[in-house]
Amino acid sequence: MKLSKDQKQFIRMAVIYIAMYIILYPLMQWIMGKGLSWDSYWQAVIIAVVVVAVLLPIYLLGSHVPTRTPDAELPPGTSDDKTGKSEEGQKE
Repeated sequence: MKLSKDQKQFIRMAVIYIAMYIILYPLMQWIMGKGLSWDSYWQAVIIAVVVVAVLLPIYLLGSHVPTRTPDAELPPGTSDDKTGKSEEGQKE
């Protein structure tokens, strides 16, 4: 499946989200005065990566817009994109 512009944007967003989370999460913990062990940090990073790994394919599949080939036959009773009439109406 070839990726559309929106799907590529979702992938870029996910990569940027993970990178920013890895940097900003410990920084915000430090600013708030809470201690953060390496175990807690790596747990948070793994959770963020897993969440993105689960949600990204859902977003990619949801943003896929199928295209119709020019020689594809329309099912009976469906409208043609160009005329707005159904095939049955064109034959009459």
